[in-house]
Amino acid sequence: EALKISSSKADVYGGLSIYHRSYTLKYDGIDGKEKVTDGVLGVGIFAGGRYYFAPNVGAFAELGYGISPLQLGLTVKF
Repeated sequence: EALKISSSKADVYGGLSIYHRSYTLKYDGIDGKEKVTDGVLGVGIFAGGRYYFAPNVGAFAELGYGISPLQLGLTVKF
């Protein structure tokens, strides 16, 4: 309503996310095989939009800072 979008098929949203990213690195070091495991806890922000091309199925796109700068996909409404 605030953006004056009159279509019931379109939806615009924004939000915050909390994520945990972890990794394991294995390599041959000076003293033999080495293994490093680390992780980070982070906060992201995003804005996105959905468009329903069927009553319960649509597509979405999100732009933001966090895990990925761009996300695309399908969405299903139950």
